[in-house]
Amino acid sequence: MALKYFLIDVDGVLYNGSTVVDGAVHALRFLRESGLKFQLLTNTSGKTALAVKEKLNGMGFDIFESDIYAAANAMIDFIRKKKKAARCYLVGTVSLEQAMIDAGLKVTRKEEPVDFVVLAYDSEVTYQKLDIALRLLLGGAGFIATHQMKIYPNETGVHINVGAFAKALEYASGKAAYTIGKPNPDFFLDSMRRIKARKEETAMVGDDIFEDIKGAQDCGLKAIFVESGSYKKDDLEKNGIRPDFSLKSIKDIQPIINA
Repeated sequence: MALKYFLIDVDGVLYNGSTVVDGAVHALRFLRESGLKFQLLTNTSGKTALAVKEKLNGMGFDIFESDIYAAANAMIDFIRKKKKAARCYLVGTVSLEQAMIDAGLKVTRKEEPVDFVVLAYDSEVTYQKLDIALRLLLGGAGFIATHQMKIYPNETGVHINVGAFAKALEYASGKAAYTIGKPNPDFFLDSMRRIKARKEETAMVGDDIFEDIKGAQDCGLKAIFVESGSYKKDDLEKNGIRPDFSLKSIKDIQPIINA
């Protein structure tokens, strides 16, 4: 059956850091002009969908905010469904804090009673922040992590990511984090609902072999691996993961649409 719906990772597929992947702008334009629907899925938790849209369009893409499903926005939606005006202790960026406040959530950076500890990307994370998070978890707060990715690479090298801090807090507190982004099946399925996608006609395009490729296949989706990001084809073979298709980059997507 022909593929009609695409879930597309952002970092490593459309750009690497501040560099656009060759042919990526044309590939998305081709999908839209062909009447094929897509959602851009990103575990980025330091930026909301609006900020991701602004970055992409500043790089030459033509993207709407509704085209993007970001872990940051999914996290806010998840918390609001649990409790509309929930009080949250946040380890995360100032922009994420503001987005949470704009959505009606109460956000604190202090050690005081909260409904949830929220762990997101924070380039200024400190021992003190994690120490407060630990005590709040031990005191009964719920634990939410925007994703479980251990590292992220960019033009300056490889950096520690949210997942590593989540594992440390899980180990110390004995409490498992609820993970919002990929590879949580709900993240894939919610993004599909946004474009009314049918599972048998949907493929995930990504460069991360666990969050993108295995995560999509575990949901019953097709998986298209691209070599333009942090993982290479050898990594698939070492981990025993077999995508349905492998491409050098998203610019090569056109020939497989009717495969």
